[in-house]
Amino acid sequence: MSTINQFVAQEIIEKYLYGKSTYELADEYNLWQTTICNLIAGRSWPNCKRPENIKDIIYQRKKKGLDCGIKKPKNLPPLTNIQIEILIGSLLGDGNLSKIHGQGNCSFNKTQKFERKEYLEWHSKIFDKYSAQIQESIQKTYLTNDQNGKIIHNKCDDGKLNSCRFYTFRHPNLTFYRNKWYKENKKIIPMDLELTPLIIAVWFFDDGCNCYRNRTAHFCTQSFTIKEVSFLQEKLAKFKIQSKIIFVKSKYNGREMPMIKITKESYDNLINLIKPFMLWDCFKHKIKFRKAKKHFEIHSSLTEEQVYEIFNYRIKKEKTYKELGRMYNMHPNSIQAICLGKNWKHLKGNIYIKEGIIHEDISRISNTQNQAR
Repeated sequence: MSTINQFVAQEIIEKYLYGKSTYELADEYNLWQTTICNLIAGRSWPNCKRPENIKDIIYQRKKKGLDCGIKKPKNLPPLTNIQIEILIGSLLGDGNLSKIHGQGNCSFNKTQKFERKEYLEWHSKIFDKYSAQIQESIQKTYLTNDQNGKIIHNKCDDGKLNSCRFYTFRHPNLTFYRNKWYKENKKIIPMDLELTPLIIAVWFFDDGCNCYRNRTAHFCTQSFTIKEVSFLQEKLAKFKIQSKIIFVKSKYNGREMPMIKITKESYDNLINLIKPFMLWDCFKHKIKFRKAKKHFEIHSSLTEEQVYEIFNYRIKKEKTYKELGRMYNMHPNSIQAICLGKNWKHLKGNIYIKEGIIHEDISRISNTQNQAR
């Protein structure tokens, strides 16, 4: 009995015509590659729509090597330390180690928006001889919410390239990490994991969110268990990156899923750690930074110079609170709070306040009194 229906069969044919290989489609739909070939050629699901020259299309794609899959090349060198770190950072984020039915080894792949193609090109360059291709594609459907918040599929018919995918060749060196990182075809966190700055950077570029206005950052770890997320917290703490676990409600199943939220105190440490690895314009927002400010610096419309001007006006008794309020477009009570030391306390310096009256340098006043005695 077939595991797909005619709608899915037609979708597979369309994706093949838009450029996906039979190996990729087999991986995506969890089918044998032979099953995909029979479907494309019309040997199964004959009622699906296909171009009249489908056989010529299949022949030309094979001739150009566009549908040969990503088989293991011979004599590849061992993975370098940098390649391993990027692989691990990717597995924490958007990367996958996929295994196709009938194929013994795994390939590493990662999908990004088309605008971030330069990020995948960097992966391709780093993985060197392991790199197979970067495939551009048109997404035929995309996820959205209905009125009740339920996830549904909508058609996307604009015909524009909107995603790209990086692949490596299949190799035992990658299968080794598949065996560590996947249990019953589900990604897990190995308990012998050790983080490095590069691993954290790739992880954040893949699945990080930088809320620079609030000086907070998040790692999207919803696919992992609470125990695994707590383990990742401990590893981040070794780099002086403190965090806490927050929970967000999944739009797919309604369950509460764990995320890592970096504290404001550790925000600078995280950005400074990943900043040296940022090489792409498409990810500038990931390291956008706002220097820490005091509460009064964020919420006050005054500058330090203006506050000192207010002090001088009150010392010389030249202006009332109402007059100063009109001058600086503020409520008189706000001006009074500054003069009484309730706000901008750090700028009071040697200003002495007594019974609502501002006196000049208290140390100078004390010295004068002592001399008089």
